[in-house]
Amino acid sequence: MTRYTVAERRELLIQATLRIIAADGVQAATTRAICREAGMAQASFHYAFRSRDALLAAAVQYALDDDVERTADALIGLLPEETDLPALVHACLAAYVESVIADPDREQAVLALMGYARSVPELHPIAEQTYRKYYELAANALQAAADLTGVPWRTEVMDLAPIVIAATDGITMAYLSTRDRGIAELIARSAAQTLMLHAAVPVDEVLG
Repeated sequence: MTRYTVAERRELLIQATLRIIAADGVQAATTRAICREAGMAQASFHYAFRSRDALLAAAVQYALDDDVERTADALIGLLPEETDLPALVHACLAAYVESVIADPDREQAVLALMGYARSVPELHPIAEQTYRKYYELAANALQAAADLTGVPWRTEVMDLAPIVIAATDGITMAYLSTRDRGIAELIARSAAQTLMLHAAVPVDEVLG
């Protein structure tokens, strides 16, 4: 029988939880199902977590922190590759579309866990803090884009950040619901054009 450290056991259980939630929702993530998915005896569960609720809380924290990092990679990863602000903004949102299409199961799990976090009072701070992190990374990406291209924003980047995250949320929900790449790409283009209305660029560049 394989012996695991507590940290390894926790990681296996969290990953198993995410897979179950992605496939069948939070309600399917029973301790029995999670242990079976993780390949460990149910009796060993409490060596890692005191309860199912504690595991779900850890899964929420893990999934949302991971999603913040992945969103940052998508929005900021292309910054050195473009020097034109409209093209850069659109390219970053298009990269986010690709990240959703590449791993829809992970996105489904994140959405389910965010909903769970909002339904459990003790987890409300995690959901709120996660969105504040999203806004901060979006603002940083917008500022970096302006610095790289030399084109300033006419609106504070922290005021524009919710537009970016509303777009990424919309892209995620639309693609998970329809599996239609075209719709996700349309949202990305429209959001990029909306953002450019707040930049010091000619109108024809915004609408081009």
